[in-house]
Amino acid sequence: MKTILIPTDFSNNAYEALFYSAKLYSEHTTNFILLYSYEDEVSHLTSRVDIGKSEKIVDQIITRVEKQGAELIDKVRNNLGNAAHTFRFIATGMSVYRAVKKLITQENVSLMVMGTKGKTADENILVGSTTLQMIKKLKTCPLLVVPEKVNFVAPFKIGFATDFTEYSNLAHAEPLTELINSFHSSLEVIHVGEQNTLTEAQQTHLALLKKNTESFNTHFHFLKKEQSISKTIQKFVEKEDIDLLVLVYRKHNMIMKLFREPVINKLSGADRTLKLIIPQE
Repeated sequence: MKTILIPTDFSNNAYEALFYSAKLYSEHTTNFILLYSYEDEVSHLTSRVDIGKSEKIVDQIITRVEKQGAELIDKVRNNLGNAAHTFRFIATGMSVYRAVKKLITQENVSLMVMGTKGKTADENILVGSTTLQMIKKLKTCPLLVVPEKVNFVAPFKIGFATDFTEYSNLAHAEPLTELINSFHSSLEVIHVGEQNTLTEAQQTHLALLKKNTESFNTHFHFLKKEQSISKTIQKFVEKEDIDLLVLVYRKHNMIMKLFREPVINKLSGADRTLKLIIPQE
């Protein structure tokens, strides 16, 4: 059974991430683990009281969050209807990053899902600091990032943004191939720049990517840069109605800049495209 890990802070966006992913895998029996870290909450409250009262405060926090976790599971089950998923809630005093790392190994997690922002994120930023830090720290588990207030749409058009400076074997990226096969999605490979300006190494990586995505309905797009790489990609995503954008995360690549830029079209609210982050060393 596939296991998906979803950290939550009980915000609306965290619930939307849970509900969206449960709908996305509605045809598969999936084990969902919902994780809440009360480390910061305990640290903040117990620093104001004497040691004798700290234990009581921690017990009260655990009781409250476990009740919230049970209510969260009841809510998603009621809203989903007859989906054959299992749900488990885990509350931990560890940091969310340490707990995630432990659970990925311990529970054989194949995908993690997060909302773009928690309760305190700046509305002018596409992705909040907790999600960005998780992207940086995850080295083995893909991460699906779900925008706030997004309506469920099956990912029939999947974009993959690349600069071809390194090779990415998408055929071995299980969450991606799983979605492509489940929804018969097209794969739209996006590069900002002209094909005839690629270096020899980039041409080699392009050829490898073409060969290893032959079994998919794959199209390659070479875009003229407009203002910035991230804005050029975003414009293409909006114009072509891309449902999910795949990005490979390596240290110092373009993902951080893409996510930290202000919302591109403020009239439409915010970025509504799902992001699948695939970590590679």
